[in-house]
Amino acid sequence: MKKCILCLLFSLIFLCSVSVSAEKKIKVGVYQNKPKVFLDSTGKAQGFFIDIFNYIASKEGWQIEYLPATWESNLIKLKQGEIDLLLDIAYSEKRAEYCDINKEIVFSNWAIVYKQENSGIESIIDLRNKKVAAMKGDISYEDFKLKIKNLGIFCAFVEVNEFSEVFELLDKKQVDAGIISRLFGLTHENKYDAQRSTIICCPNNLYFAVPRNQNKFLIERIDYHLKQLKRDDQSIFYKSQMKWIEGISPWKFPVWLIWLLAFVCGFIVLFAAGIIVLKIQVNTRTAQLNKMNEELKAEIEERKNAEKQKESLEKLLIQSQKMEAIGTLAGGIAHDFNNILSAVIGYAEISLDDAPKHSDLQSNLNNLLKAGFRGRDLIKQILTFSRQSEFESKTIRVEPVVKECIKFLRASLPATIEIRQDLKSNATVMADPTQIHQVIMNLCTNAAHAMHEKGGILDIRLGEVGLDADFVSGYPDVVPGRFLRLSVGDTGYGIPPDTVDHIFEPFFTTKEKGEGTGMGLSVVHGIIKKYHGLITVSSDPEMGTAFNVFLPVIETNATSDNDKEEVLLSGTERILFVDDEYFQVDLGKKMFGRLGYEVVGETNSLKALELFRKNPDGFDLVITDMIMPNLPGDKLAKELIAIRPDIPIIICTGYSEQLEAEKAESLGIKAIVMKPLLIQDLAKTVREVLDG
Repeated sequence: MKKCILCLLFSLIFLCSVSVSAEKKIKVGVYQNKPKVFLDSTGKAQGFFIDIFNYIASKEGWQIEYLPATWESNLIKLKQGEIDLLLDIAYSEKRAEYCDINKEIVFSNWAIVYKQENSGIESIIDLRNKKVAAMKGDISYEDFKLKIKNLGIFCAFVEVNEFSEVFELLDKKQVDAGIISRLFGLTHENKYDAQRSTIICCPNNLYFAVPRNQNKFLIERIDYHLKQLKRDDQSIFYKSQMKWIEGISPWKFPVWLIWLLAFVCGFIVLFAAGIIVLKIQVNTRTAQLNKMNEELKAEIEERKNAEKQKESLEKLLIQSQKMEAIGTLAGGIAHDFNNILSAVIGYAEISLDDAPKHSDLQSNLNNLLKAGFRGRDLIKQILTFSRQSEFESKTIRVEPVVKECIKFLRASLPATIEIRQDLKSNATVMADPTQIHQVIMNLCTNAAHAMHEKGGILDIRLGEVGLDADFVSGYPDVVPGRFLRLSVGDTGYGIPPDTVDHIFEPFFTTKEKGEGTGMGLSVVHGIIKKYHGLITVSSDPEMGTAFNVFLPVIETNATSDNDKEEVLLSGTERILFVDDEYFQVDLGKKMFGRLGYEVVGETNSLKALELFRKNPDGFDLVITDMIMPNLPGDKLAKELIAIRPDIPIIICTGYSEQLEAEKAESLGIKAIVMKPLLIQDLAKTVREVLDG
């Protein structure tokens, strides 16, 4: 009897608690983001998320009170517990600190960058120094800021409360671009003059959220119903998706066009025999597309369950975007910039030859040449990165490279970081200066990052040391001997002992998301290993970190290039020099004229061809630019060889991928010379070609 009474008592308590839950009025935050969630002209809540939640609430017996506000205000209310539930929210670690999110994914979405018409914005690089509008609190906006910061692109962001305000700013031409949710943009873009660009932001999964440690019964019941709805292809979940999302079209047929198409279709009925075949093909293709669509849905479901793989792919995407940006930049500027450098270096070389020895003019011209050579090396470096090809190893002194890096760092690091240097070695190593520069900058920027909050001391040292067999025993590619030691130390927060063994692994990083890719130290390790050197690290948490790079010293007594007095090779032959840039032709005349050659210059490739056709035996050599209007260099060479097969031809180009060596050889071209044109290299190449 007592057991029955106790059971009855517990049942009453349970029913009362259920009744309380069922009768509770749930405060739900909404904002204007049609078609996912919005208020229509009558103030009624509408949208994909609203349909699903209304259905779940009716099943659970919940009373709903929709409270409109801006997106940012809704996030604040959720954080402060002023609303019980927020719809259409993407997960982030920051949001997880003040809200609980249901487990079942409702939908996936991403953002699109819209632009003004004729703005010239075609890729993410074109956003540099542009004004970009975005909605406050939008996770796609926050993710986009981190990514462009990682790419070194600066934008001035204008924050607004609604996506519609972003469109309005674009129409008023107060901003250059705007970040807008894909679904909102496709729904509303016809009302505005803004255009979609090809730039998109990372996809995000969308959920329901409640305040942290409150109302967990809501998300538990929501997850239960979502699972049930997804299993039934006739449920409100799929019907609402068809109504609000799959029906979106960025363009609608005008009524007159519909009538015109109807008339045309009626006329085409007369040719039914041919249309039957086409209809069969269309039906077959439609079936294939439907099958592909089902496979795509299945693939999306699989990706939703592979969060770890997604994170790795995002990191790879960042690296890919960086390399794509460098490749685009390289291909766009290499030829024109090398033409400019040809003039700077060429005229400087000629003027230097006329300048009085040990004069200020000679010193100034030498500095001008050094700047030109640095510009040439910069273009070469960018092209090498874009092609991902091998660097050129040669005997170099590391000390000037370190000094150049320190000079750059002084201008870029905050005043709270003090740079100390102790460079005590002029030793030479076998390496590529660009890669050594990359090693130094990677180590120094990592050290600076460890001190960005509190400041500290960046200590850079260069010296020589002997490494014995015991020291290098753990490095099979390293031979004992004399080594150049580069040390980079900091007084930052240090590296935890459990992560020291992993720092050289690709994609391993202790930095916050968006602050690093985890590739820097792995690249450094790969470069040092390629040069048969080694790198060590020692770190004390809260005290700092020190990296030591050891590179084998190359014994050499050779003098530097600046100390050598090379004799310019001369000649008396007659040269036809062709380039569409006037200053290049003028420079060629002056260069070869000083070497004793007779030079005929021409800026029009068609006129040059006609000049050669009239007197094919009047020239001993043809030097032509590659990129020219009317008749490019390779096609001009083909025409010249057709007239006189034995005529030697040299092609000049500012971008090495414009003409492959094998193709040049097959056309009969004797040599390819990279711009900027240096008189020493030209003189040597011309003699080699003329002398056979």
